[in-house]
Amino acid sequence: MGVQYGHVVGSKIHRSGDWAMYAKGGSAYLRVEGNEIYDAGTGGFTAGQGTGFEFMTSPWLHYEAYDIKVVNNIIHDTQGAGLGVNGGYNIVMAYNTLYRVGSRSHVIEVVYGERSCDGNSPQCSTFLAAGGWGTSLVGVIESIPNRNVLIYNNIVYNPAGFQSSSQHFAVYGPRTPSAGSNIPSPSYADEGLQIRGNIIWNGPADHPLGLEDSRLNVSQVMADNSMGTIQPQFVNAAAGDFRPTTTSTIFAATTYAIPAFTWTGLPARPSVPTGILLNAVPIDRSGAPRSSPGTAGAYAAQGIAAVRPTAPTLLHPTVGNTTATLTWTAPVRNGGSPITDYIVKRSANGGTTWTRIVRPVSTLTSYVATGLANGTAYVFKVIAVNAVGISLPSATSSPVTPVSVPSAAVLLSVVAGNTTATLTWTAPVSNGGSPITDYIVKRSTNGGTTWTRIVRPVSTLTSYVATGLINGTAYVFKVIAVNAVGISLPSATSSPVTPALPA
Repeated sequence: MGVQYGHVVGSKIHRSGDWAMYAKGGSAYLRVEGNEIYDAGTGGFTAGQGTGFEFMTSPWLHYEAYDIKVVNNIIHDTQGAGLGVNGGYNIVMAYNTLYRVGSRSHVIEVVYGERSCDGNSPQCSTFLAAGGWGTSLVGVIESIPNRNVLIYNNIVYNPAGFQSSSQHFAVYGPRTPSAGSNIPSPSYADEGLQIRGNIIWNGPADHPLGLEDSRLNVSQVMADNSMGTIQPQFVNAAAGDFRPTTTSTIFAATTYAIPAFTWTGLPARPSVPTGILLNAVPIDRSGAPRSSPGTAGAYAAQGIAAVRPTAPTLLHPTVGNTTATLTWTAPVRNGGSPITDYIVKRSANGGTTWTRIVRPVSTLTSYVATGLANGTAYVFKVIAVNAVGISLPSATSSPVTPVSVPSAAVLLSVVAGNTTATLTWTAPVSNGGSPITDYIVKRSTNGGTTWTRIVRPVSTLTSYVATGLINGTAYVFKVIAVNAVGISLPSATSSPVTPALPA
């Protein structure tokens, strides 16, 4: 707070429950460059915020922050906005890469700072008399506006499954400060605000902009930025490598040269020393030269060559009737190029030889292999594909054997006797890949309208003598095969037979 003439460069700033970093209370002439800011609550980096008036230093008594240049930073995993300006003058936020930011509400904010008097009313009154902005009344909070905020050529990439909960931006509308606060009335959060050349990949296509209360031309903002139209490709963002691949789509985005500032529009009292007016960013995060306007994000346009992906992870297949359902997880690293397909292979000899399964191109991570032979053990493997080539195969699955219920048995003959009938049948042509474990025998005395299962011991024999029948009554029979999967369709119903006493 209240820091002038300095820099924060090449640092890691992380693990904060609130803001990871802000420069407020009249902080001025700071360059924040080449840092990694991550694992934060309320926000990543904010120029300005809120200050007790009496703690400020003259002459920086108006804005919360002056001449802050925030460039070439990586900002990731923040619940609040990755970048924010809360009461700033001549603020540049350019060529930063933001990843997984804004889950609470929005990804970038340009809103008001706050000014209070926290108990030392005489000092607050002294600063008011000197021309500072604020209040001498304890418990009153004044809103501090912004002027000349440039948000240029940043990348905001929230991957699938992560998005800001409400909108892309937060830019507040005009406010009327209290009389005697010295703050211009009305005051604006968006005076001189420019949002240009940014790549925003965050949420659905109809995600609200969050500019409804601002004076910005929404159509112009949409034209000047890539809003949901370009999905960045990095070498491995999930593992913290935010260098673009040589084939990354970010190179297709339009960017803009950052204009220089003027040092005008400030109150005459107290007079604030002039800051740095040029806003050039001549190198990227790695130190490589950056042409103007160059490529959006922290790394310049030379890119990084994509490589083949790592192997996917194949989970245990499940089997059905001539089928096997395969599920796998995507590679941990896509090699800096999106996965475009998966190759699925099968083997019926334990992996000695392999057959590629012909299937449509797909990036889904599951597939049902069909046309398998029931009773045959299969193993599988999956290979990921990107624009560079194919991965190593997944580990070979454990063997699985498709099975089904058996086909129907063939009832050959039924010979009647004295209160008996002797049945003979042949086993099913196909046991479904699982051994026959029993046969169910049923009888009917009404031509097959209703059936009674004959109670008999479990048996895989293909003949049976039905006893206890009534002489003079016509019977029909059918037989059903059983395996571990279930029961077959019944055999054809036999011709009627009538038990009788011997002649």
